[in-house]
Amino acid sequence: MFEAIVGHSLVLRLLRRALETGRIPHAYLFLGPSGVGKAKIARALASAMVGGAERAESNLHPDIREIHPQGSSLCLNQVRELNMDVLLAPALAQRKVYILHNIEALTTEAANSFLTMLEEPPASAHFILLADRPSVFGTIVSRCQVLRFGFLTVPETVQVLERLRSHTADLEAAARLSFGSPGEAMRSLEPEACDRQREMATLAQCIMELTGAEKLHWMARLEEKKDDLHAYVAFLAFWMRDVLCLKLALRECLVLPYREEIEAQARSLELNAITARFLHLQELLTRWNPSTNKRLVLDQLFLALK
Repeated sequence: MFEAIVGHSLVLRLLRRALETGRIPHAYLFLGPSGVGKAKIARALASAMVGGAERAESNLHPDIREIHPQGSSLCLNQVRELNMDVLLAPALAQRKVYILHNIEALTTEAANSFLTMLEEPPASAHFILLADRPSVFGTIVSRCQVLRFGFLTVPETVQVLERLRSHTADLEAAARLSFGSPGEAMRSLEPEACDRQREMATLAQCIMELTGAEKLHWMARLEEKKDDLHAYVAFLAFWMRDVLCLKLALRECLVLPYREEIEAQARSLELNAITARFLHLQELLTRWNPSTNKRLVLDQLFLALK
């Protein structure tokens, strides 16, 4: 059932117990970082619940349905369609299972509509809600059994990557950079991601020594790539974290492979300056949401790292 899953031993133990006892709640909320395996476990659980492993794993089982956001939101029309479908009897199994991705992306109207169904669903309907961020409507959280997912260890992440990748890339470096998210690690190994990381490293090396004209050049370049801006800010935060680790003589905690360049910055900067820059980058990431003003982020980024 869960034999192919790496990590998350506590979550799997709880799910196995629920399946063995038959005490399966009508709604689970899987809450945790992106790319750590929530969707894979949700599909395995749904497969076990409908009793059709081969069909379910191939996305062919008629009693399992996955719903993804349309664009950046889970919309009212999607929830209305779901609510109508829930009222229909299962086609083959005794249960119908709905896997809703990024439940934190529900619009207010969609959340209110879904809540009506979630409060009194048919006995045959079960929901597995997936969320990368904790910003889920409290009324929905209160009607679910919440299972919290953490990051995998570096060896566990490497184990997942070895199953998925056939070439001999530096899987451990990718695992460290992803902080234990195999999904993020896989994305970082794509050719375009490698090119982008090299550009990020170039920016990280020189950002505190840029002239006014060079700053304007980089700001214009990043404004063109506004969809990737979060990744650039996150990389700069990783970079400054490594600079801080080296300043504190914690070489074993380094994540990025640019040791010489990072060490040069650690020697040239005072500890309080490194700490201030790192905390500022962390604050930018913490406050990030879909409506974040990207131009304001750029202004704050270059102002903080001057």
